[in-house]
Amino acid sequence: MLNWVSGRSARRFLLLGALLLAVTLAASACAISPPAAVPPPSPTPRQAESSPARQRQTRSSLPPPLVRFEHLSVEEGLAHSEVWAITQDRLGFLWFGTQNGLGRYDGFTFETFRHDPNDEGSLRDNFIESLYVDSTGTLWVGTQSGWLERYNPLEDSSTHYNLTPHIYDIAESADGDLWLGSLESGLVRFNPESKVAETIWRASAVWAVDVAADGTIWAASAENGIVRVDPVTTQVVEYQPEVPVLD
Repeated sequence: MLNWVSGRSARRFLLLGALLLAVTLAASACAISPPAAVPPPSPTPRQAESSPARQRQTRSSLPPPLVRFEHLSVEEGLAHSEVWAITQDRLGFLWFGTQNGLGRYDGFTFETFRHDPNDEGSLRDNFIESLYVDSTGTLWVGTQSGWLERYNPLEDSSTHYNLTPHIYDIAESADGDLWLGSLESGLVRFNPESKVAETIWRASAVWAVDVAADGTIWAASAENGIVRVDPVTTQVVEYQPEVPVLD
């Protein structure tokens, strides 16, 4: 009987020992087991780039910028309701050539310049047909009766040059000469230093004169077509469009 009890106790001790060993081995395995691998983050899907056509479509769908127009009339101080020429000087003043004087607008009020028989420096003619600000900032005024006016803002007076009736347009070449479009004399070149004027292209009613980026002079006549002039050699090349050219 004692031997059986001792044997059962021995088996119990062996079983307990085996359980303790299994628990110890399991705990050790948990302690040394490497951490579970973290899966790499899924790549973010790449957004499709919008095509240039789509970008243009998006831009075109935007509302246009707000443009506000302000009307200036005789009631606001404009010299006359018919305006023949407009330009802006370096100080920001707007100049309006009308049938009844030259108007200067500062953004708030008008100041009008007209012929004054008692003032030698005033305009010779109130009918203004062309305005131009040259590379030095000087304002030039072309009148119906043929006066070319050089305005001096410091003295508030003009220097007068009697050239040719109806000076419709004014442009400047790189050498500082002025090119005038006129009714009777055609295309005229005027040198402000020597005060000499000469007709380069005799045509009727030269309405428009412009200087290209390469320095070439272009002029347009209602009856004689379009002309290209070399400012150095004054060589003239004429073109005859199918319709009259007015500007």
